[in-house]
Parts: sequence; C-alpha cells; structure tokens
Amino acid sequence: MIEEDETGDYKDEPLVEGRNYDDKPLIIKSTPDQIKDFRRSLMWDDIKRELRVWLEMVRDGLEGVDASDKEDTLNKGRAQAIRYFIEMPRVLYGSAKEELERREDER
Repeated sequence: MIEEDETGDYKDEPLVEGRNYDDKPLIIKSTPDQIKDFRRSLMWDDIKRELRVWLEMVRDGLEGVDASDKEDTLNKGRAQAIRYFIEMPRVLYGSAKEELERREDER
C-alpha cells in the first residue's frame, strides 16, 4: 500500500516518471489498481456525465449558424480537450501497468 503524507501526496516515488507524447514530464503516482478503482467509481461516472454535457454544449456551438471561424476553432479545441480528459484514466492506467510490467521484467 502506498502511504500518503499530511497533504495527501504520496510519500513513495512516482510509479511512472518519464515523458508524454509532447516530450513534457509525465508523472503517475497511482497504481493500476487505484486507477481501475477510480474508473469504476461513482465519482468518475458523475464527472463523465458532466463532461458529456459540456461536450453537447460545444457541439451546439459548432452547429450554430452565427459562429465565427474563431469560435469554431475554439469549440473544436474544447471538444478535443474534453474527449482527452474523458480518456485520461484509461491512458494513465495503461502507462502505469506498462511501467509495472517493465519493472517486473527487469527483476
């Protein structure tokens, strides 16, 4: 079990510490099991439901006949960000699981 300090941060080293697709730092402190539990949680269901409402609002903005090119570009970016956020737990799970498997193979 991973211990937390008084701020809620993990005392242990991050499980994954590397680079993401943009070569930016990628740090995952959660274990695959913790991420899996989160993905199954009611809280994540609530968050996804709200994000899907946001996505519908963005789509409505894209379908508006009075939308400018700038608004279309902004709405497309918003939609992409929302979709990415919805997929984030799956991506983090995959990265964490791959790192654990890599570490086990090195033993």
